[in-house]
Amino acid sequence: FAEFETPLATRGRSVLGFEGFIDENKGERAGAVYGLFPNGETTQYGIYAQQPVDLGESFSLLAGLRADFYESKPSNTALATNEGSALSPKLYLTWETLKTETSEQSVFAGWGRGFNAPRIQDLYVSGLHFPGQPPMVPNNFFQANPNLKPEVADTFELGLRGRAQADSNPWSYSLVAFLTEANDFIVRDVNMTAGTTRLSNIDRATLYGAELHLHKTLARWSFEVSASTIRGLNRRADEPIADTPADRTAFLVGYAITDSLVLGADTEIVLDQERVPNGTLATGGYTLFNSSLNWKPSNDLTLNAKVTNLSNRAYRRHGSQIDDAGQDIRVAVTARF
Repeated sequence: FAEFETPLATRGRSVLGFEGFIDENKGERAGAVYGLFPNGETTQYGIYAQQPVDLGESFSLLAGLRADFYESKPSNTALATNEGSALSPKLYLTWETLKTETSEQSVFAGWGRGFNAPRIQDLYVSGLHFPGQPPMVPNNFFQANPNLKPEVADTFELGLRGRAQADSNPWSYSLVAFLTEANDFIVRDVNMTAGTTRLSNIDRATLYGAELHLHKTLARWSFEVSASTIRGLNRRADEPIADTPADRTAFLVGYAITDSLVLGADTEIVLDQERVPNGTLATGGYTLFNSSLNWKPSNDLTLNAKVTNLSNRAYRRHGSQIDDAGQDIRVAVTARF
């Protein structure tokens, strides 16, 4: 992409961009095609432009337009090719209610159209999803759906964000509420009785909710709080959308032992998700406790270590048919040359 100055705006830069990728998928087990990773190829590319415009001392407008194209071809010639394209505009208005050398605050409102093309795994996946408990609950198998339509959604947002720098102890916050009206919304339809799982489209869907994020730094300490709540409605059937996430809150505390060594602890609290359609199991809530260590001895070397689910409790995320892993330990080293 390219960024450049224009006489229309002083609060941002004009952007022109192009992106594209080819996703080649191959799955094999014991010399045979592995249906959970279906063979095929997806080609996708997009062209986009974004232009900020000054509307006075405190107001600015951001306008954008993106064109997307995609094509998915399975190796199995008995299945159809899936392709599509879309134009996605957006408009965002920002009002800077406060602007000083150390503090700023703004209110923003916007509308944007999103385009979500189905992945090759969504279109052509097959094979065992999870074992059942015959004869009451049969084994559950994925069903390919090469006719899955791309999802198009209009999202309206209203938000408040700000930051301040006080005595080297900065803080920031953001609060965003949103409403999304979607056509051909993509969902995972799990039928326990029939023993099938299939990605399908909901003709009309409405999603709405809010997200909150707070961050504060105090000497060597840092604190973060985030929370989100989302509701989803299948407008055609007038019932909740099965895959809607549960309400969630997270707390994170970090302590810089040295300038290069940071110790962290965080908690994730997820509430019960009982807003589900008939035939879908509700999911119980859970609380996870995690810890992390970040060591950066130089600008070119970083070591990250994290332990998730310190208490090794059993839990299941909403939308999954099986429990998540218990205690999870991961270590990553990043080096630049």
